[in-house]
Amino acid sequence: MKKLIFILATIILLSCSGDLKTLKADAEKADKRGEFKKAISLYDKVIKQEKNEPLNYFYRGRSKFEIEKHETAIEDYTKAIELTIAADSFYVHRGRAYYALENYQQAEKDFLSALKINPQDGAATMAYCGMALIYYDRMEFDQAIFNYNAAIDVDAKNHI
Repeated sequence: MKKLIFILATIILLSCSGDLKTLKADAEKADKRGEFKKAISLYDKVIKQEKNEPLNYFYRGRSKFEIEKHETAIEDYTKAIELTIAADSFYVHRGRAYYALENYQQAEKDFLSALKINPQDGAATMAYCGMALIYYDRMEFDQAIFNYNAAIDVDAKNHI
């Protein structure tokens, strides 16, 4: 009897993980096609099954950002950051959402956090560009140019 219960439990778990993989794949496809509301709905279902996976929140946040739901995108990016150790790209994306809401102080904090994690990868390029935009908006053009140049330098290093 114990063996039968074990086998049934295993089958149920395997079928659930298959459904989860399908949901994730469908959500990713919807996102790539620009069907962001559908992607969000699918990521909601994914998160119900897999609450502690930071990428689920990150991707849902990214879809929310695309339809200008910046505040709830920030909530998802924050959850993704809480669930992981070194998430430079998560900080960059949350910084972009803060920037879109004109919360430049918070955006700057996130861009700087990303640069502290890894100042030499693709996320760093985006962080430097975000910093440049903030300085441009503040009319601090020397700092804006400095950050754009830093973005170019990092990007060149990653494409050599």
